[in-house]
Amino acid sequence: MFAVTVTWVLSGSQLAFRIIGEQQDRLEDLLSEIEVSLLDNRQPVSPIIGGFYLAQVDGTPHRVQVTDILDDMVSAFFVDIGDTELVSARSLSPLDAARFGQLPGQALHATLSGVDGDRPGARDALSRLALRKSLMCQVVEADDSRLEVVLFDTSGDDDININSTLRELAEADTPPSLPPAGGIVDAFVVHVSAQTGDVFVQLDTADAHEVCERVAAAGEAASAAPAAPVPAAPGTLLLARYSDGSWYRACVQAPPQQDTASVLFVDYGNTSVVPLSELRALPATLRHPAQALTVRLSGVQMTDGAALRLTEMVPRDGTRVVLRVTSNPAAGVPEVEAYKRLENNELVSINATLAVEAHMSSRADRVSRQSSTASAAAAAPSVSRQSSTASLPAAAAPARGSPSPTEQLLRLASPRPPPDAQPAADAALGRLQLQPVEQYRVQRDGDGYLDVTVSFCSSPWNIYVQPYLEGGKLRALMHAMQEHYSQPANVQPLRPDAVAGGQFCAVKNPEDELWYRARVETRLDNDQVTIKFVDFGDFSYVPLEPGRVQPLPAAFRQLPAQAVKARLGGVRPADSDWTIDDCIAFQRLLGAGVFVAELLELSVDTITGEQLILVRLVDTSEAEDVFVDRVLVAAGHAVHTGQYYAS
Repeated sequence: MFAVTVTWVLSGSQLAFRIIGEQQDRLEDLLSEIEVSLLDNRQPVSPIIGGFYLAQVDGTPHRVQVTDILDDMVSAFFVDIGDTELVSARSLSPLDAARFGQLPGQALHATLSGVDGDRPGARDALSRLALRKSLMCQVVEADDSRLEVVLFDTSGDDDININSTLRELAEADTPPSLPPAGGIVDAFVVHVSAQTGDVFVQLDTADAHEVCERVAAAGEAASAAPAAPVPAAPGTLLLARYSDGSWYRACVQAPPQQDTASVLFVDYGNTSVVPLSELRALPATLRHPAQALTVRLSGVQMTDGAALRLTEMVPRDGTRVVLRVTSNPAAGVPEVEAYKRLENNELVSINATLAVEAHMSSRADRVSRQSSTASAAAAAPSVSRQSSTASLPAAAAPARGSPSPTEQLLRLASPRPPPDAQPAADAALGRLQLQPVEQYRVQRDGDGYLDVTVSFCSSPWNIYVQPYLEGGKLRALMHAMQEHYSQPANVQPLRPDAVAGGQFCAVKNPEDELWYRARVETRLDNDQVTIKFVDFGDFSYVPLEPGRVQPLPAAFRQLPAQAVKARLGGVRPADSDWTIDDCIAFQRLLGAGVFVAELLELSVDTITGEQLILVRLVDTSEAEDVFVDRVLVAAGHAVHTGQYYAS
């Protein structure tokens, strides 16, 4: 016997694996070399069928062979994994045979001896038992065209014969279940409960597909048959017609009342009250386990708004999600991280999307963390970090018959450095990247107006705004950062003495546990640093720990820093300085978040050297425009100076 790592599952009995040993070690070194090569020299190619190329897929390098060409896509066989996928021809680069072609493809295909791979759910069962696991392999038969094996999982106290386990599963109608914590599975969100925070999913398995198809066929037969009274005692499993006109399996929840019954649709998780005339007996052949599983999204408070947003992102039209299990207790509701594939084939964390959007909208309830003025005003509503514009499109995703995105997510989670990381020497030292993040600069052009989102303020003379039209880019960046730093493989060692003022980095904010772009301001004696959130304008301090401060890859430094310093022009304090009451009133005025800014003057802050824009802010969200300066003056908090505009 010899040790292998299963890299791909083709069916319930066919898989691909790599032999663990010197060759796999050479492959890891080779892929690291390929990654550096692709960073330095990406060249377009005109692919030909049968040709070998390098492919950058989801930020991970691969060696592939083109098996077919479809317009601007190619069918690529991943020679070191064993699967075939459609990838963009633009992701291909030339393969230097002398450097990268000497090591043979490491994926070997094999068939499990004595296993029926065609039964419903067999592929999913094999994936749960073997995919990306290190197993022991025993060869039963081998020739030029066939490799038949038996696999053993020896990681526990007792060895598990994978082949025998699959045969036993084939004999039982087992209920669907999630893998242990850390496992990944494809699923469909079928119902969301804002009241309980529960999310109901169906696993994307052959078993679930077959159950749903057979229930649909039984529903058609029930529609054609004359109605007949059926027992509807609590706990009875029946066919029930839902409001969409289709029939589903349902369990009666309470004794019928007034010719209606409350039922739970066991394959979807939602409840409804249906007329008794819309109930039918369930054929004995459909008494399968319920297909709806209850989960909760890790780190997400499932409010009515979050539930609505989730249903927008994953409507019940065949939208597939990928679930990564974060906890799966023996008793209780499992927690998961959910991902959705976008039209460009990228996977985006739904949890991060909901958390970021909730945080951005709730940021209005917090005020400055950097001054006593802000501390005194903490009870007052302040500013909103972003508008409520949807940040993750609810576009249609691949339907049930399309290729699974699980392998893509597994590659995202693979323990390899990000493609745009610094050279290995820098990573080993734990240095922060020195390349700066450029500052967004406001230009005086057009009509002299700019739509802005107020991201931070402490007084009328200390404001930070973001260009509103750039908001979509910032939201996409925020989502990508949560995704990137949630992967343990992307968290690099940090050497505190390599951190200095002026460096740009990623910081996990202690207040909300989200990652932001930041600039180190000063080092403190106790291995802490003060930092400025460059996209929002506020300050904080964090400990110099790998879990709090991380290098900022080049991909996250492309978007200019979004926080632009601003000052309300044409007004001065009614007293000698802005009082706490003045600041609180001003922060309440900015609670709407999005304003039209009339650009009065473009200047430079004499202390920080950053661009300073003097603005007149107008709230245009209501039928009548509201000028912030006029409201402040009318309330006695400010006085018009007569400069820039007439009051």
